[in-house]
Amino acid sequence: MGQETLGYRWKAEGEIQNIKQWEEVNDLDDQLSRNYSKALNKLIIRNFLEVYDTTSYGNPREYILVKVISNHLLDLPVDMVSVLDEMMEKYKGFVNSDTLPF
Repeated sequence: MGQETLGYRWKAEGEIQNIKQWEEVNDLDDQLSRNYSKALNKLIIRNFLEVYDTTSYGNPREYILVKVISNHLLDLPVDMVSVLDEMMEKYKGFVNSDTLPF
């Protein structure tokens, strides 16, 4: 199962540490961990996220993808996964990881 909630403000540090570990295990650069806060804020501004948990003062501390987006991203159809896997394998080694958008 993938990550469902995204920590915000003080909870973001834990998320960033988890991402750094994931990047190391998968031999990836630190693009996501370095830009976590910036990416999260863009998702919030575009209303792709909704508040999942708040502090005692009512401020957001965790977000979750809106349902319509999570349904498409977290449960990709088998044929879509096959196409993505095929493309990743086909272009493995041809593309510099610095040019990829993820």
